[in-house]
Amino acid sequence: MCRQRILNVLIILSCFLSGCDARTNVEGVVVENKEDGTHVPLPGAMVELIELNNDGTPSEYQDSSLTDLDGKYYTGMTHAPIESKFSVIVTKDGYQDFSTTIHSQIDKHTINVTLHTSVQ
Repeated sequence: MCRQRILNVLIILSCFLSGCDARTNVEGVVVENKEDGTHVPLPGAMVELIELNNDGTPSEYQDSSLTDLDGKYYTGMTHAPIESKFSVIVTKDGYQDFSTTIHSQIDKHTINVTLHTSVQ
């Protein structure tokens, strides 16, 4: 009887622990910096969210999205419930790339980005 209780407790505990996860979400707006100093939404920019390994190299876990007509984007990733680092990279042909590193301590990040045209 005692062994059965211990086994039941272990099964319940393992089910609880294996069901834990966390989610990191990133959203924002990507705009273009015009020569006159104004900012306009930049549709079609690629926004990548990449989980980083402990040594800072990219892991195989990533998600991406394209900005809509208003320059808005949303991307996110489910991961282990431990503190993780992520790289956020924004790219579009003809513009300088943007990148930053975030931590998973906050589940929702807002990152607004201004891209500048590349000097050819």
